[in-house]
Amino acid sequence: MNNYPNAANGLKKIFYSQLLAIAGAILCVIPLINIVGMIILIASVALEIIGIKEAAKNDEGYGNAFLLTVANLALTVIQLPFDSNGVVYKLIDIANNVIQVVILYLICKTTSMLLRRMSNGFLADKGDKVIKINIYCIIISFVCGILSIIPIINILAAIAMVVVLIVSIYAAVVYVIFLKQSGEYLGYQNNF
Repeated sequence: MNNYPNAANGLKKIFYSQLLAIAGAILCVIPLINIVGMIILIASVALEIIGIKEAAKNDEGYGNAFLLTVANLALTVIQLPFDSNGVVYKLIDIANNVIQVVILYLICKTTSMLLRRMSNGFLADKGDKVIKINIYCIIISFVCGILSIIPIINILAAIAMVVVLIVSIYAAVVYVIFLKQSGEYLGYQNNF
């Protein structure tokens, strides 16, 4: 059985980047210390990029995630000068969201593949679960966004969006746990 030390170390960095992102997002809504939250968010992006790049040494799937992460960052920078209510901003925002889902897909799918190579189907299935939950949330959010422009139905769409938000929080927690457990398992030195 092989181990994947680069993937393990990379996933640990991605795990910590996710924790930093959560802390940064919380601090961003608190007046006077929101600048600290922004700095933490920037640090979380840098740590995620470093983690994905390191994991890419063990599998090309992470390399594709790395390239998309850089593209996502570039789109975010391009998006800055545009009005947040404008069409260009919204289109770039949609592209960023799609890219983020593809990045999550690549990280989870590649990690699950490596876990299966190490005969840990149980943990690999968690990665598949993270993918499914996130894709369902994206699809439902998209449909609710379209339905929100129709009178009366928009009320049901808003209620559905609250449910999607709760499920998305659950999906984020499952993703973070998956990253932590996978990072630990892929680094094991067992060669039976």
